[in-house]
Amino acid sequence: MLLAASVLLWGCTAEVEPVTFTAPVVEFPDENESLATVSVGEPATFTAEIVSGNGLTTGWYVDGVLESSGSTLTYTWDAPGEYVVRFEASNGAGSVEKEYNVSVTDRLEIFISSESEYEVGESVDFYEDSFMRLYAVVVEGSNVQHEWKVDGEVKCTEAYFNTYELELGAATHTVSYRGWNSVGEIEKEFTANVVERPLTVSFSEEATTIAGLEGLTVSITATVDYGATGIEHSWKVDDAEVSTTNEFSHKFNEAGDYEISYYGVNAKGEEVNRTWAVVVSTREEFLLDDFESGEKGIFVTQNGAKVGIEANPFPSEKNSSAYVLAARGDSGSGYFGFTESVVSAMGINIDDWDGIKVDMYIPSDVAKFYPVMDAKTSGSNYVYANGFDKETGEPYEWDTWVTLEYDIDFAGMKQLQPRPFVNANGGSAGKKGGVVYYDNFYLYKNN
Repeated sequence: MLLAASVLLWGCTAEVEPVTFTAPVVEFPDENESLATVSVGEPATFTAEIVSGNGLTTGWYVDGVLESSGSTLTYTWDAPGEYVVRFEASNGAGSVEKEYNVSVTDRLEIFISSESEYEVGESVDFYEDSFMRLYAVVVEGSNVQHEWKVDGEVKCTEAYFNTYELELGAATHTVSYRGWNSVGEIEKEFTANVVERPLTVSFSEEATTIAGLEGLTVSITATVDYGATGIEHSWKVDDAEVSTTNEFSHKFNEAGDYEISYYGVNAKGEEVNRTWAVVVSTREEFLLDDFESGEKGIFVTQNGAKVGIEANPFPSEKNSSAYVLAARGDSGSGYFGFTESVVSAMGINIDDWDGIKVDMYIPSDVAKFYPVMDAKTSGSNYVYANGFDKETGEPYEWDTWVTLEYDIDFAGMKQLQPRPFVNANGGSAGKKGGVVYYDNFYLYKNN
């Protein structure tokens, strides 16, 4: 039985053919020999042509490091020196090796660049009151050393030159560059022209609206920061010129709205314009906020009302402010408010004042508009704008900026709420998409 089993097992075993290798035969093109000398940054391609041989393991090595396992090697050296490139092919029947000694020589190619010009020619311009910024761009080469001179004096030994500070005023400098490595050196000399910056003027009065009583004197200084060569100044009150220096000073003896305008022009024809609105009153007034900061300032949004600062959608001679406060009546009276404690923090005793003055833009497509202030003394204490007629809407013009005044008894008041969308009975009358705009909130004292 054992003999029968052995015969059976022997009869089920598959025949195994032994693996037979063919010795590798490799040919190397003559072009490989031409790569005995190459330059830094120059790709070199070595080729091995496999004539015969199966199951080969192949590899190209550069100084003993495997760089390719295929039949070709493309290699770029980044430093000069002597290197050994070796090819190996092997299997169970034999192996083939081939070595090449490669001498890598350096190169040197450099150009000069600046922030304003990709490749500097005979001259380059820089703004005054800045740093001269120049770059030595090494296109080819290694171990490059650098030297920058300004007017014959060495100022930098790095590729990036950014340490030379240029003073105010036009000037001319001679800049020379030298870069070198083992191959040789490259020199470049050019002119650096220091030019004036564009005309820039700053003003001692930053507010766009200036308010005061009759007899108010407004003084503003224009300081020319850059571009002062040949500068001419002109100050006007409305259309009348009052000064041709950088100093403005004018006394406003009568109540009214005025405009101060500044115009400056230099020898290059560069211009600067600036305007201020002046509000002169027969009574004492205090500007609470004009929203030019882009913030709601002392005003707070309440109960999710859609109130926020927006760019003035309707600038005009009546109100040229950049920013205004928009109150929307989508689902209510569109109210917002400020508290007595916030005003007190500004150093103001609210009880000393007699009312609120505010500019408003009232589009004609809003819901019926009642310009209400809720003084919040005890419950609701609605105050309508002086002279307002609920039946006719007088004295308003729609779709334009108007100035409203509210005489308010501030005694005991802890909060004031403008409520643009309140109906005649005191209920909310907001309209989807309805919006009115507020600007320039003033406290005032009656005479």
